[in-house]
Amino acid sequence: MRIAGSTDAVSIKINNICPSARLKVSATDRTKIEETQTGINRKITIRQLSKGVLELEWKIPESKEITFAAIGDTGGNTELQWCLQRAKDLGANFLLHLGDLNYGNGDYDRAIHYIRNSPIPCYVSIGNHDFNDSGLVYEKFRSEIGPLNSVFDIAGTRFINFDTGADFLPVNTGLRGDFFDTLEPEGSKSNVYFTHRPLIDPRPGEDHVVGSKSEANWIVEMIRKSGQGPLLTGHVHHSAELNILGVKQYTAGEGLGHEDVLLRRKVSQMLLGKATTNQALKLSWAPINMPWESHKSHTHELKLKKRGDTELLKWYRQQINTNI
Repeated sequence: MRIAGSTDAVSIKINNICPSARLKVSATDRTKIEETQTGINRKITIRQLSKGVLELEWKIPESKEITFAAIGDTGGNTELQWCLQRAKDLGANFLLHLGDLNYGNGDYDRAIHYIRNSPIPCYVSIGNHDFNDSGLVYEKFRSEIGPLNSVFDIAGTRFINFDTGADFLPVNTGLRGDFFDTLEPEGSKSNVYFTHRPLIDPRPGEDHVVGSKSEANWIVEMIRKSGQGPLLTGHVHHSAELNILGVKQYTAGEGLGHEDVLLRRKVSQMLLGKATTNQALKLSWAPINMPWESHKSHTHELKLKKRGDTELLKWYRQQINTNI
């Protein structure tokens, strides 16, 4: 962060900083910096800032190995809160969220609260519901959650987030096209790509995917050009692995845990990854193990009503302790 100008005192709040990161400051002798930390949140107070540019940088201790989790389609209610804590309990240093925080009224605001108070940093790929939900709503994502396309490096691994929240025509245009134009292969690093919509729906006969076959082919081409690596997606409320033209697609969209409700037992999973410098990336599945009382999204009730299964709807309401 670069701050230009002069002031007697100013305070800045910053979110989503790794708890182990340490502040490095370039400042004049007179400038005084105070930092307080609460989880992934920092508050910086700057006093006696003279004219010039002050640079603040947070750096984590050099790490040769990290663990991360990936899950999508949580909505913004208590399912998201549980997945963030579950990822931490499974040993993850951060969570890659694969999109769709916003399933209805209040979800965006709740999601922002849970992410800002998460026990670990959370990096989010925009979902179709985060982009458009009875009208365009993506500005809230950009201003409160994160960029549509981004990249960061850690433990010899490059994490590449790209936008599939809406259809692109032509497929190589927009901010996403510009973003991929800047990516070059880095032979010494592994790559992990994460986005919302998959290239192919793993369910037979279903097509919950990116906008077109040409878009899917272009994404495969960009992954080959920028450096091979697994593609992590959500959108489909299911867990699956597919090989698509040499790209390994992992679909991890069970963040709502709706299959748990349908089967009345806990079957939903999230993806865990272990990145180690100069070693192959390791990916595995772990149970979400969500408590029944955390299944609070209105989406569960809507889907059960649509099925017309009144007995299952009654059972579900009993689990979350609501009135029947």
